[in-house]
This record gives sequence, C-alpha cells and structure tokens, in this order.
Amino acid sequence: MIRNLCVLGLAMIFLCGCTVFKHPQKGAGDFERDRKKCEELLADNSGLSLTNAPEQDSSCVRCDEVKRCLEEQMGWERVRN
Repeated sequence: MIRNLCVLGLAMIFLCGCTVFKHPQKGAGDFERDRKKCEELLADNSGLSLTNAPEQDSSCVRCDEVKRCLEEQMGWERVRN
C-alpha cells in the first residue's frame, strides 16, 4: 500500500513537473497547499483514495484533473515552458 502511494506520487511529480504555475497573490508554499487540496478533492469526488485507485485510472488523467482544479478553483495560471 505504501509502495503504491509512493509510485503514484512519483508519477504525478514526474508528469506534473513539466508545467509551471503562477498566481498573482500566492507563492510556492501556497501552491503546494492548493495542490494537495485539489488532490484531496479529486479523491473525495471520485470516491477513491490514492492507494486504492483502479489500474485504468491513469496518472495522466489524475494529473490533468489536478491541473484543472488548480486553475478553475484555486486561481492558478499555467505558464508554458
């Protein structure tokens, strides 16, 4: 179980790491807090925890949903590299 969580966490960091976000009034610490909140909201809305997600629930899809939450609910903007 811990191993699955670590693998999923590393996959999300790798997949999400290519996008930079900015916010007019928030900093890096705020970003981490907002990202974790989006991950919690995603888990709550899907009825799944990060450790019992089915195999077909791709990390890429989850990452896109977290990015969408950061933009739409938390006010962050993606900056393309």
